[in-house]
Amino acid sequence: MKNNIQLILGMMNLEQQKTKSESAKKAIESATNRIQAMGIVQDYLFLKNSYKFIYAKDYISSLVDRLFLFYGPNDRSIQLDCNIEEIFLPIEKAIPCGLIINEVFSSSFKHAFPENREGKITILFRKSDSGYLMLEVGDNGIGNKSEIKESPNDGDSLGISLIEALCFQLRGELEIERENGFLIRVRFFP
Repeated sequence: MKNNIQLILGMMNLEQQKTKSESAKKAIESATNRIQAMGIVQDYLFLKNSYKFIYAKDYISSLVDRLFLFYGPNDRSIQLDCNIEEIFLPIEKAIPCGLIINEVFSSSFKHAFPENREGKITILFRKSDSGYLMLEVGDNGIGNKSEIKESPNDGDSLGISLIEALCFQLRGELEIERENGFLIRVRFFP
């Protein structure tokens, strides 16, 4: 599986280098990042010799580290605040969670902190007393003016549509807050 993902990523990288259209390059980059988020799950499963469950803390931490290396500024102007509980997560829940994190992270780094603005991205993943899992991913950036858009004419509209589809796949509830930054909150049962 890992070799197949690497092959796909390699082909996408070649395609991105060949294309002259900036919008096509950005679309290929977004698709590449989504595939890499799924690849992290596959790597984890292979390394742990497990094919059904992962530890959420290991997986999310690894994903966040890679996303921060890829998108994050070199000057540490954006801080990261992770609060991830040790939860055994079924693979069919892990992949949608990872893709949601990928969408919010990529949007936050692209839009929330213009002109080297300092800020913070937060991730919370915990189990509630009533048994549901809660994933929160957000930032304290400039807010709804340039975060994941809902307009169909916007290039980032796929982000919110994808998050809604992933939430549906989790059979969860989605909340979006756009005050004092941007926050996605997903509640679902394991």
